[in-house]
Amino acid sequence: MSKSTPTDLIRLNLDVLWGGGERLAGLLGRPMRDHVLPTGDGSLRVLTLPGFLAPELSLNRMNRTLTEQGFPAKSWGLGVNLGPRGMSIFEHVEEVEEELGTEIRELAEDSGAQVALVGQSLGGVYARELAARLPEYVDRVITFGAPAIDPDRAHGLNKLLRLVGRRVAGLRLIDMEPEQVLMHWEADHPPMPLVSIYSPVDRVVPMELAAIPQDVIDKSTRRAPRENIPIVASHTGMAVNPFVILAVLDRLAQDARKWTDFDAHDYFQGPMRMWPTPFRHPLMHEDGEAG
Repeated sequence: MSKSTPTDLIRLNLDVLWGGGERLAGLLGRPMRDHVLPTGDGSLRVLTLPGFLAPELSLNRMNRTLTEQGFPAKSWGLGVNLGPRGMSIFEHVEEVEEELGTEIRELAEDSGAQVALVGQSLGGVYARELAARLPEYVDRVITFGAPAIDPDRAHGLNKLLRLVGRRVAGLRLIDMEPEQVLMHWEADHPPMPLVSIYSPVDRVVPMELAAIPQDVIDKSTRRAPRENIPIVASHTGMAVNPFVILAVLDRLAQDARKWTDFDAHDYFQGPMRMWPTPFRHPLMHEDGEAG
């Protein structure tokens, strides 16, 4: 066992404990949070995809909140996300497309509008790849804690999860073929919004892997906006973190044809400016005051 594995195990345990605190914070802060949450008219359906080894119930709070706010949401219906089993992640994505492609098409056809895909961690990787394969049915993609799958940068992922993934898939990331790399999208393809929510303190999927490269963001246009939203959060608790849910709702409510970047100040004005938030927004100085 690598010397770094016990350290990564400790990091993972601490992350899980932090995630439990975020669940409690979400419950206690709900009365104050709910009156500022964005709302939809029910026309944009949402399909959510859980992270690696996460059950569907891990997204229950997010699905419930999105639905209550006018964005009908449902989980992917495939149970626990076990990742690739005896195959490469590239082959597994194709398998997931076969299993979820019909669901996405039916959601879009039933509502008469494209569908939003929201995915956590490995579920976010699937969301990106599914949308790229089914662009006519997908309106936008929002991921949180979702890495780029790049063998050259695999060392950045939590060592313990890499070992578990290898046991499940029977293949190391560094053994992937070049055509099996699953990176963030290019600047203007596919032609839909892509939002990556990540945590600057994530020690499971570090921000260097989860954040969309800045050069891609700089080259993107309103036709296909690319956006990073950094929020201080645990990796495992992102799906229940009230500030992550707020950001997801805000991006779902954003008009894809008139895209503007997320601004946390929209929700924390007047007395609410004193409310401590974990947003690391470009318009804020290090002391948290607006620039």
